Amino acid sequence: MRIIPNLVAILVAIGMFRGAGGIDMLTHALAPALKLVHFPPELVPMGLIRPLSGSGSLGVFTDIVTRYGPDHILSRMAGTIYGSTETTFTWWRFISVR
Repeated sequence: MRIIPNLVAILVAIGMFRGAGGIDMLTHALAPALKLVHFPPELVPMGLIRPLSGSGSLGVFTDIVTRYGPDHILSRMAGTIYGSTETTFTWWRFISVR
């Protein structure tokens, strides 16, 4: 129960940041550095939101699959990120219970 206000605040902040175009600006700014390491800039929103929000990252993942199609390499990479990482709050809940 104590974590709910923090979770709501983070979800609202993510929505505001994405709605205001902050993620697009960040993706554009990081694109040259990401190209050097061969990481697609289109996956930056997925990498930023996944550790914070499972449902938010599901929305980003759905957007990527809708935009590029299910067999595109970006969709497959986004699926790997979605399936292989866990949100911060799940680990926080595990630690606080012990």
